[in-house]
Order: sequence, then structure tokens, then C-alpha cells
Amino acid sequence: MANERRNRRFYAQFSFWVTFLVSSFYTFAQPDIVQGPFKLDGDANVYIQKETDIHFQLAIYLDNNGRSLKVESYEVDGGDPHVETVFFTKIHNQKNVIVLISWEQRHAAEKINGTAYQVYGV
Repeated sequence: MANERRNRRFYAQFSFWVTFLVSSFYTFAQPDIVQGPFKLDGDANVYIQKETDIHFQLAIYLDNNGRSLKVESYEVDGGDPHVETVFFTKIHNQKNVIVLISWEQRHAAEKINGTAYQVYGV
């Protein structure tokens, strides 16, 4: 009886750690999506993801039927790019994505401390 309890406890702990390790690897393997995915027409959607490029840290992707295509990248400009908002508008009956990106601006010599904004349309 004691052996049976030890075996159950061992398998319960073993199962917990295996599940923990597998889920950790899965989490680290997933891309770091900042915004989205947002559904477009049909099977298409868009999302904004962090990139490993130190000069272009964010990019917007179009995903259509499981195939992802990088549409545009957002560069470092004084500070790291941040997505302020994403919205959609129809132009000539086609859905367009509008992205507002901001960068922190600090220039001590010129006594500049603020935020720069840029609007992108895809």
C-alpha cells in the first residue's frame, strides 16, 4: 500500500514537471505578438510582432491561409517603437489598416523630452 502511494505521488510529480517543461518550451517558441491578430476579409488577418532586428523592432504581418508575409517594419527612432493604436478603414471598398506608432524622444543637450508619433497605412 505504501509503495502504491509513493508510485502515485512520483507519477503525479513527474507529470507536473513534464507538463511544466513542455508548456515553457511552447511559450518561448511562440512569437511575441504585440497587437492582434485582427480579422480582415475572408481568411486573412494582420498582427504586429516584436522582431529580433535591433534597428527594426516591430513589424506588421499579413497572414492568409497560414502563410505570413511581413508587410512593413517600424524602426528605432530615438527610442523603441510602441504601438499606440490600430484601426481599420475602407478605402475604395478595400479594408486598410492604420497604425499609430510612437517613440520616446529625449535629447538632454537640446532640453527635449517628449514623444514623436507617426501614422502608417497598410
